[in-house]
Parts: sequence; C-alpha cells; structure tokens
Amino acid sequence: MITSRQSLAARVELQRAFSPLACSYLHERSSVRLRFYERDTGQTQLIVAGIPVSQVATSQGLAKLILELRYELDGSTFDRR
Repeated sequence: MITSRQSLAARVELQRAFSPLACSYLHERSSVRLRFYERDTGQTQLIVAGIPVSQVATSQGLAKLILELRYELDGSTFDRR
C-alpha cells in the first residue's frame, strides 16, 4: 500500500529526474503507469505500465526505478531534438 503523500513524492521526484521531459503519473490500484513525453510537442518518448506501487513507495525503490527508466530512455530510438 502507498499513501497519497508517498505517491505525490514519487510523482515530483520522477518529474524532476526526467526534466525537460514531462512525466504523466497514474497511480492505479496496485501499480503505476508512467508516460514520458516532450513538453512542447506532446510526442511520447516512453510509456511504462504495471510498475508495482511498492517500487515507488521507498526512496531506494524509486532510485532504482529512475535508473532503469533512464536506461530505457537512453536506449530508445526516438529522435530527441
């Protein structure tokens, strides 16, 4: 279970970590869905669904997730101008 405060903290940290990309954060019942996109164009760079809420509930879990997401974004074939 994740509290509203933990969910908000995770959302803020993800938005900060991936700026200048925007991050859409949807907390569902037992998982989180993230969408990273260009602020100006709305072009989606990465969508990840089914992230266990337990992974964003702790600072260690969130840090690990951020590293994994950076790896995914760096490996994507999208054109980033």
